[in-house]
Formats: sequence, C-alpha cells, structure tokens
Amino acid sequence: MDDREPWKVANQRFLAELVEAVYDDLVQRGERGPQPLRPPRGMDWPIWTGPRGSQAVVRSVCDLLGLDRFERDLLVLAAAMELDGRIASLCEVCHGNPQLNHPTLSLALTTFAGARWDAISPESALRRYRLVELDAGPVSSVARLKADPRVVFGLLGIQDLDPRLRMRVQEASDPVAGRLSKSQGSVRDAAVGAVRAGAARRSTPIIQLLGDDQRAGLNVARSTCEALELRGERIPADVLPTDVRELEELIALWRRETMLSRRALILDLYGMRAEDRGLQSAVNRILSENDGVTILVAQDRWNGSYKASAVYDVGRPTLWEQQGLWNDVLGGKLVVDRDQYGTGDGVEVLTASFDLDGRSIQAAVLQGAGMKKGQLDFDACWEACRVHARANLTELAQRVESKADWGDLVLPPTAMQLLVEIEAQVRNRLTVYGRWGLGGRTGRGKGIAVMFSGPSGVGKTLAAEVLANRLRLDLWRIDLSAVVSKYIGETQKNLRRVFDAAEGGGAVLLFDEADSLFSKRTQVKDHHDRHANMEVGYLLQRMEAYRGLAILTTNMKSSIDGAFVRRLRYMVEFPFPDFDARAEIWRRVLPESVPTEGISAERLAQLHVTGAVIRSVAINAAFRAADEGVPLQMRHMLSATRRQYQMLGQPLSDLEIDGWVEGQMASR
Repeated sequence: MDDREPWKVANQRFLAELVEAVYDDLVQRGERGPQPLRPPRGMDWPIWTGPRGSQAVVRSVCDLLGLDRFERDLLVLAAAMELDGRIASLCEVCHGNPQLNHPTLSLALTTFAGARWDAISPESALRRYRLVELDAGPVSSVARLKADPRVVFGLLGIQDLDPRLRMRVQEASDPVAGRLSKSQGSVRDAAVGAVRAGAARRSTPIIQLLGDDQRAGLNVARSTCEALELRGERIPADVLPTDVRELEELIALWRRETMLSRRALILDLYGMRAEDRGLQSAVNRILSENDGVTILVAQDRWNGSYKASAVYDVGRPTLWEQQGLWNDVLGGKLVVDRDQYGTGDGVEVLTASFDLDGRSIQAAVLQGAGMKKGQLDFDACWEACRVHARANLTELAQRVESKADWGDLVLPPTAMQLLVEIEAQVRNRLTVYGRWGLGGRTGRGKGIAVMFSGPSGVGKTLAAEVLANRLRLDLWRIDLSAVVSKYIGETQKNLRRVFDAAEGGGAVLLFDEADSLFSKRTQVKDHHDRHANMEVGYLLQRMEAYRGLAILTTNMKSSIDGAFVRRLRYMVEFPFPDFDARAEIWRRVLPESVPTEGISAERLAQLHVTGAVIRSVAINAAFRAADEGVPLQMRHMLSATRRQYQMLGQPLSDLEIDGWVEGQMASR
C-alpha cells in the first residue's frame, strides 16, 4: 500500500465535508431565495483525521494564499460541480432558469456569507493562480464558474502534473542517482537550510548550484528536493518558451502547481548561449515570478533576477570521497596486480584513472558484476568505468578504436623509449602523485601533455592509438574544424566542452594537426587578434589543469607557441623512415596470412615514402591480386605504386622501382 494512502483518504474525506457544506448552503438558498449580503463567518474547518503534521490540500492552499471564507466557498463550489452530481440541479433551482445549471458569481453572492465582487477579479488570488476560471459571457454575474480538472485532481490529493507543463518539464527524481559525496552533501544541507530559513521569513531565496559538472549539480538538486520533501521537476533552458503568451501560461500553471502539490522547480541552464536573449529574458521572468522553491543549475552565476540567491559551488567528489564511495558500494577489497600498478588496491587505481560520481560508481559495479556473472574483478570494473566515464564528445571529436601495440610501430630507438616512458608515467601517477606526495596542493601539472612532431604519415596518430590501447583508455581525435569557429568566443566555449567532458577520465585527447589551434600568439592589431590570443591563453590554462594524457601532433613544430612547449612533458620526433625502417614496415604490413610470390621487402624499400603510403600501396595491391585469384606479386605492387604516385601528384623515378619486375625475385 502507498505510504501516503492514509493521508489521501483523510484529504478526500476533508474535501467531501466541505462539498457537503456547500451543498447544504445551496439547498437553503433554493428554499429561502436570494438573501441580502451577510457578514463574513469564521473558516469553520472540518476535523482533520490524517497523519499528524500533515494537512488537507484545500486548507494548505487557503493558508498559503490567505483566502477568506467566501473565497474558499467559491473554490469548493467550482470543484463540487465536478465532484457531486447533485450540484447542477441545485444550481438550476436556485437560478430559476434551466439554462443556468452551473455555478455563477451571482449565485455565490446570494448564497455565501462575506460575499464580495473582487474575490473573482482578474487580480484576485483565485484567478491569478487559475484555481477558479470565469467563462466569458455578456453578463459577468451569470458567467460559468469552473475549476480546471487539474485543480479538482489536486484538491483530491492526486499529484499528476498538468499536461501542458508535462510537455516541457522533466521529472528530476532518479531512483539510481547514487550517493552524494561528503562535500556535495554539505552543499545540499546548506541549501536546505537556506530554503527553510527563507520560508520562515516568507522570502524563499533562489538556490544556485554552480559548476562544470552538470550531473553533479542535478544530483545535489534532486537530493535537496528530497530533503525538503518536494518533488523536483527539471526544465532545461532549451525548452523554455520565448513567446510572451506561452511564457505567461507556463508561469501561471507552475504557480498553480506549487499550490496544489509539493513541487520544486529545477532550472537547468547548461548549454544556454550568451546570445540567446529571448531565453535569458524568459529565465528572468520565471525566477522573478515563481513563488515556490526554485533551484538553478548552471556553470556560472546568474545575475538577472532581483530576488535574493543562495549560491553554492558543486564539484565532483574528491579522490578520497570517490574511494569511500567505491568501498561502500563494493563492500570489500578489489584486488589488482601490484607489479603492474604499484599497489594491490584496485580502488586506488580506479580513482586515479577515472573521475566518477556516486551514480556512475554504482552503475559501474553493477555492470562489472554483470560482465562476470556476479564474480566482480578489477578488469570488469575497469571496462565498466571506461563506459561510464566515456566523454560526450561526439559533436567535437571522433572516438578511435584501436588494437595496435608496440609491434605495429617502426621508429628509432630514442622515439620508442620516449613512448614507453609516457606509458609508464600515466600508469604510475597514483604512486608518484598520491603515495609519494609529489602531486602538491594544487590541481595543476598533474596531467601529461606531449607533442608528436614530424611529416605526415610517419606514425604519429598510430603511436597515439598504441598508447591508448596499452593504457586501456579511449582515444578521442579532436575535430579542429568543429572546434575552431570564426565567431568570437565560440572556439573557447568548444574547447571548454572538450576538456570538461574529458575530465571524467578514461580519455586520451589527440589534437591532430594542432598547428591551427596551438599556434604562436600574435601582436594585437584588432579585436580578432585579442580574442585569438585569449583562446590560446585559455588553452594554456586547461592543458595545465587537465589531469589526463593530451597528445598534440604537428607537421610544423616551429609554429607552436613557446608557452605550450614549456608545458609539455615530452616531445617525440617522428623522422621520415630511412631504408632499413621502410623495409621493416613492408615486412610488418604484410602478415604471414597474405599469400605472396616473389615479394622483396628490400626492393620495395627503395620507394621513398612514409609508412602511411606503404600501407595504402600494400592494401591496394592485395585487392588487385585477390581479384585475379593469384598470390600477391611485385607486379601488383608496381601497379598500385603507380596509381598512388599519380594521386599524390609525384613523379615515380626508375631508380625507386629498379628490378621490381625483372625476373622472379626470392620471397621474403
């Protein structure tokens, strides 16, 4: 049984007694005819039989709006028409007109004590909150008084939201929202205290929950509503109406909703742009005119409303709070290979690699247990964390799937050694920054930013794929065409989205061909130069604060701003492959499963090309051989090479293909 059932029964009994009292007044009115105005009476409420501390909806509405006895009787009369089939015939008798079988102001004025015309004026509480409506007609005194179905259901204790609001409102309650961290719980408690203190003074402040993490703000907002015993309803900024009439209706319906049910409004302003003047105006109107609890969730403080605000910063759980959440959910130890990670505690490794909130931690444990049919282990938790921390970057980046390993790279020993060191630094951050205490007191400089420089096609992107695969992290190639905007300020906003989304962990950021984004700052000649330099400055800050692995690739190392170079942990040079390197690439690009005849890696290495071109030639040649139904031969390689050079617009010298098809060459 619903734990609110005793209250619902008592509420409906309470309302039924009020309806019966109105019915009795109408009976007397029919018997004695119209009566002169009588002095007002006391409220004379029925006895409340519900749970202690609770209250009937109709009495709560009257108390909140300060309605007197006559206004209450008007409200109950309008609702009684929908609840009691006897009311229509009584109205007909009292009016002495079969066409007037409904409540009217004239009937109310000559039936109830304390009657007054202004109780139903457009500015009255009953009309302002749309509790009672007056049908338009030639004579106001005999126009129909009616209650909207939502009002009737609300007085009955039925909590269904008005359908016109449901189109825009998204319920914010979430049964799997997860635990709040200690710091988030402190914010929730402070917000609850501010609302209660404001309610005692009849001046409830706007609660502003600010931060870069939208989900953290929404979780605290939900928890605040639950602590206040309110149902939180979320309205995203992008669904707010900008039409004046639609906005007026939204505000009026929501004000009525706060009278009929215990609801709080959560305004979600994430994603609202500065140029959306219409939406900004709509937000200001809602904040100014909403009488109930309003919680605003945004990245930056909102200053458009004259109402008082209680402002709180909401951050993600700290490292130690996340470890506590993991331990609470797991209920035991999570063992990991100490030789590989420097610790046997899997929770330490997970929290060093992923930045998750309570909800994601709960979901990761459940998903990990599902992978292993209930036998939870570190590998399952790691993969589940990758999914839940996966950056929402589909509009600005491309996720690259890769299974490449060290064996797929052909580089000089110095470059290979640097790549191995980069992997080791990412893997051992927990030991150095955490256990050894070299992380310092600030959040800066804990990430690893590296630069891969060299001509196109020499393996820079492949090396990034190898590192991401070795570290078991997602690789996101940033689409600079989508990030860089000609509009002032838009590039910085897009960069902010990239880094904010990637901060959850589980992401390696690859800024491919980064020259356009990380180029040197210029002398300021106009406002465009000033904003371009501001974007570079913002990039410097975020690169220093980003705690993950960020890889910059460039063909023009000299064009990169020196301030970026100073913040790089490693610079890896990818040279054009020499003859021996090219021969080795040819051997590796053709696995043993490929049938060959007379293929010579040394002959093929005569081509002065990069690894990317080698792979393209090999694949095209293999398709030619497959189409002929014969093993791959040098003549197929020659044909594919000629086609590739034509595409590149380069001449193919006789020296490069010398001896390719003269006789049969020994196989590899």
